[in-house]
Amino acid sequence: MSKVLVTDTYLTDIADSIRSKNGTQNTYKPSEMSSAIDNLPTGSGVSIDTKVRFGYSQSGADLSFISSLDYSSETNFQGMFYYCQALTTAPTMDTSSGTNFTRMFYQCSSLATTPIINTSNATNLSGMFGYCVNLITAPSLNTSKVTSFGELFTGCTRLTTVAKLDANKATSIGSIFNNCTALQDLGGLENLGQAYLTTAAANYTAYRLSLSNSNNLTYTSLMNVINNLYDIATKGCNAQGLLLGSTNLAKLTSAEIAIATNKGWTVS
Repeated sequence: MSKVLVTDTYLTDIADSIRSKNGTQNTYKPSEMSSAIDNLPTGSGVSIDTKVRFGYSQSGADLSFISSLDYSSETNFQGMFYYCQALTTAPTMDTSSGTNFTRMFYQCSSLATTPIINTSNATNLSGMFGYCVNLITAPSLNTSKVTSFGELFTGCTRLTTVAKLDANKATSIGSIFNNCTALQDLGGLENLGQAYLTTAAANYTAYRLSLSNSNNLTYTSLMNVINNLYDIATKGCNAQGLLLGSTNLAKLTSAEIAIATNKGWTVS
């Protein structure tokens, strides 16, 4: 039988949540918890406390029971599956109220597929999929309210495809695609720079978009990036960095690069 590497506090938190929903003082062995959750009264609105996380499940434990829990009012999914190295498919769950998804799947090195993740209220996706080295296609994400994208896909060395991300509120994108060496198809970051402060220094690290490790990007992807940039020059911002690297720059004409520089971006 698969085992989960957990602490006593982790188990106590789950048991306390079950007891709070079924109104008993029952004690539970770890092997009895899934059944106890299944037997909770219908409509009880199970919501595991935000401090209960399933991280460090390195041995392939079955986490499918999570799909039966009610997370509809949960706002904080930070580190929920942190370092779950054996997790191959993320369970389906209601994340519609979620605002903080920081490192939700960080270092889930076997994660290959995810269901639709509702991020319509998300403001922080920092490191959400960091070092998910088996993730090939990123899930479609609603990022219309997201301010923090830093390290979102950092270290995803097999990632090839990322759909367009709404970056109209982005104020932190540092290392978003760091070491995404296999990245080919990128929809761009729509309106990146719209939320940048005019008081921020030139080439501010948090504002810098670096794709210099992604030498496999297609011409279309590079133009998606350039065309979706916001005109920060007209806004009055200091010049900010777009790092493409020599391999990617060679795919573009000087006129195409000028589209970005005319918007106030320093292209290198």
